[in-house]
Formats: sequence, structure tokens, C-alpha cells
Amino acid sequence: MSTIPFEPSPPATATAAPRRFHVSLNTSDLQRSIKFYSVLTGTKPAKQHDDYAKFEIDDPPLVLSLEPRRSRNGGVLNHLGIRMTDSEALVDIQKRLEDNGFRTKRQKGVKCCYAIQTKFWVSDPDGAMWEMYTLQEDIDHHGGGHAPLDIQAASGNLAFGFSRLAGFLRCKFGGLFGGKSCTPPPAELTHTPKP
Repeated sequence: MSTIPFEPSPPATATAAPRRFHVSLNTSDLQRSIKFYSVLTGTKPAKQHDDYAKFEIDDPPLVLSLEPRRSRNGGVLNHLGIRMTDSEALVDIQKRLEDNGFRTKRQKGVKCCYAIQTKFWVSDPDGAMWEMYTLQEDIDHHGGGHAPLDIQAASGNLAFGFSRLAGFLRCKFGGLFGGKSCTPPPAELTHTPKP
């Protein structure tokens, strides 16, 4: 039982802000991150200062804040993501990012997280991995899909990337050394910006 006394919320007012998902990220270059997130979300910051920026995104409802402070390696953030309503919206965001010089990595029909998804991955200027995806259908197993190795490397998540590589090599060459061979996961489709 909690020892913290329960205090009811103040009554709602007409000017109360809507409920939204909130993500706060550290950034080593605030201006570059503002550019990246302006392109990614298609919006400008609702607040912008020398030491802080905040985006109020309507679709999906999200409050995204950026603070100029170096991220620590091994932090708890795995990746961030937005499930899109349809593939047209997914393609529009990917094109907008690439047209502004941000490299993306597309995966189609990936079995991941008990679902089949089409998605692309992109890293922000500080290495935070973003997964933009559409849900095709739910499935009854986890699947083998993961973020592409180069996106993981850009995010600083090399330990996980190397464990995936070791698993792939065991899978691919295990039969040569008397071990079990297996079917490697499907190749990831690369979608890079055109010059």
C-alpha cells in the first residue's frame, strides 16, 4: 500500500492541454536536431530556445522535447517509433527525410514483435533509432526482425548488432563445422536517397 497521499487532479479547464505521448531526448547539437525533427514530423517547434525545443505534434498526439546534453552510452532507450495509418503516409515521411539528406533503411513484410510490418528505420543526429511502420497483421510468434545493423551501429547499440551478426554466422556456416545450420533471416531491403 502506498504511503503517498492521493490528491485529486484539479478540475479540467477549457484551456487544458490534450493528453499526448511525451518523449524527451538529449541532443549534442540542438539546431541540427530541430532540423531533423522538423523534417520528420512535418512541423516546426512549438517552443524553441537556446537550451530547449518542444514539438506539439497532432497526428499522432506527441509532445517531443529536445535538451542540449550529451546522451550516455548504454542508456535505456532502445528505439522510438510511430505506427502510421497507411503505407502512403509512411512513404511520404520517408521521402521527406531523404529529400533533406537523412538516410533511411526500409524493410517490407518483416515478422517482428508478433506482427507483420512494413517499416523504415532512421537515426536522428544523436543516434536515437526511429522505426516508422505500418501494421499488416498480427502473428502468433515474435519473428526475427530487428533494426538493420548499420542503424544499430549509428545508435551506439553495437553489442546487440554484434550478437545478431554472430547468430547469422552460426546460422549460415554452422553446418560446415558439424553444427546445425538454419535458414538465415530475410535480407533487409536498403532504401537510400538518390543523388
